[in-house]
Amino acid sequence: MSNATEKVRAELERRDAAVEEASGRPTVVDLIRRQQPAFQTLLRNSGEAERFVRVALTEVRRSPELMACTAESLLGALMLSARYRLEPGPAQHVYMIPRYNGRIKAKEVQWMLGYLGMVELARRGGIAVLTEVVCEHDAWQFTRYPTHDDFEHAIPATERGDPIGAYAVARFTDNRTPIVEYLTWERVLDARSRSDAWSSRGERSPWGTDLAAMARKTACRRLFKWLGGDIEYAAVDADGRTAYVEPGSEEVQISAAADHDALGAGDPQPVDEPVEEEPDSG
Repeated sequence: MSNATEKVRAELERRDAAVEEASGRPTVVDLIRRQQPAFQTLLRNSGEAERFVRVALTEVRRSPELMACTAESLLGALMLSARYRLEPGPAQHVYMIPRYNGRIKAKEVQWMLGYLGMVELARRGGIAVLTEVVCEHDAWQFTRYPTHDDFEHAIPATERGDPIGAYAVARFTDNRTPIVEYLTWERVLDARSRSDAWSSRGERSPWGTDLAAMARKTACRRLFKWLGGDIEYAAVDADGRTAYVEPGSEEVQISAAADHDALGAGDPQPVDEPVEEEPDSG
């Protein structure tokens, strides 16, 4: 770690200590630091726990709205991230989204598994995931049979034309038949039309600025509902966007309990992940 980074970190710690002393109660930042032993229990490595705390503090400082959420929901979301060894922030494995909970009349952190987090969990389970958009001039064949999917896709070097669909495919290291999830472009646009971000921000939303990336992510999320038994995926809603640490868990004594109805979780909704900083990885 460079001297400049150490100086910035020391200054932030000094400011946090001053806020805690002035208010007479621990800050959110201090609460996160105090949970490092619990993170270490989940991550099984002190170095990883220290790094996780740094990443978490950076994300909280970068998104001040998170500090306005209940401490229980924020710590619960971080515990869930540590449980699956996934990071918020630049890695874009998971997202922590402030949501108003009408039942308790306060903001809580909604934990959302990101597209790249899904791919990482699949990789750990020996599953390679590829997702791509199909265009009208591509060489493409997809037929679904009762026992398997017949799937081929070749991207031409010339103009590909307009999009006609999107797919995600899971390939297994044990040579099992690959699983394919294919969405027609009409289904992609239907997912867009049901998106909160598209309804509120239109062309300024990720569905407007990077429609192809959102199509690939939607196909990937639909694929993951078929992979639940093959990867570390318990307690994660593959087709929706929420998951919570279970209250009273023996492993983690913190609950990010939130009422699904108050949060509007209900039926699965299209997922509006940020795409601006994400690598173009299909």
